[in-house]
Amino acid sequence: MDQPKDRFGRGVNYIRVSVTKRCNLRCAYCMPMDGSLVRPRGDMLAIDQIIRLISLFAPFGVRKVRLTGGEPLLRKGIFGLIRGLKRISGIGEVTMTTNGVLLEKNIPRLRDAGLDRINISLDSLKAGRVRAISGHDIHEPVMRAIRRVAEERIWPVKINVVAIRGFNDDEILDFTQLAFDLPVEVRFIEMMPTAHNRLFAGRRGIAAGEIERIVRERHDLRPATSPLTGGPAEVYDIAGGAGRIGFVAPLSRHFCGSCNRLRLTAEGALRSCLFNDGEVDLRRGFLEGAPDQWFVDRFKESLQVKPKGHGLSAASSAPCEKPMAAIGG
Repeated sequence: MDQPKDRFGRGVNYIRVSVTKRCNLRCAYCMPMDGSLVRPRGDMLAIDQIIRLISLFAPFGVRKVRLTGGEPLLRKGIFGLIRGLKRISGIGEVTMTTNGVLLEKNIPRLRDAGLDRINISLDSLKAGRVRAISGHDIHEPVMRAIRRVAEERIWPVKINVVAIRGFNDDEILDFTQLAFDLPVEVRFIEMMPTAHNRLFAGRRGIAAGEIERIVRERHDLRPATSPLTGGPAEVYDIAGGAGRIGFVAPLSRHFCGSCNRLRLTAEGALRSCLFNDGEVDLRRGFLEGAPDQWFVDRFKESLQVKPKGHGLSAASSAPCEKPMAAIGG
């Protein structure tokens, strides 16, 4: 079956699925400016509805599904969802992004369900800073989970670090050392001015080029010989080290021209760009008992409204109204 393209010749092989808006943290770059919790408008998609959608999209080129939130490990039925997605013909990879708080105790069930790899969000290696950004004392359980997963080679591990000037810019080499010591991929991500981002107010991100220069002063970086996955990160092996370093630069090195993803929100909206509020409502189809072709047509429609680029700059807020917590990580 031919893979449909958007207006700019891009296909989609990757869908990020937000399985819940609930979270056990209150991270400053995710929650709205007033810090309030985001409440769903209506019900979340059911597990079997998510599986049905992905099974309909897979014949059109979707090969990878990432489960996000909120915190996906809070979603009832998450292990059954992973098993269901793994059974879909054409889906080659099911991954998860988590804050890591509940990870260690759920390792056996995630492994049994068939999860392929995992991303852990962690913006500091200092307990006090982790508490400041997340609102909770989570440093020890998260680090324990990272070390166990990496040392036991349970899954390939990526650690996502949002680089923030005046907050964690003095930890760049500490994170690099973590990747030197453990078989993990630390990815430094330029801070994006997402809508209502209370962390962005008054702070500046750090360009990927500046981070790379700091790392190269201490370590010899070589283009990765076997990147974990395709994606927007520029990935390097650390000479003599166990892991690798990646740089994700949505502001200084735009990668919109090769964007290959859609996002499915917890409420059933198919979103073609994180920073654009144009959405295609799929939940309506479930409420009205729509046939499979209706959902396929909406999938193709979402490609046609996909913007050419995100419209971000280092000094401007995102051209959308929803905060990250309402969209999914």
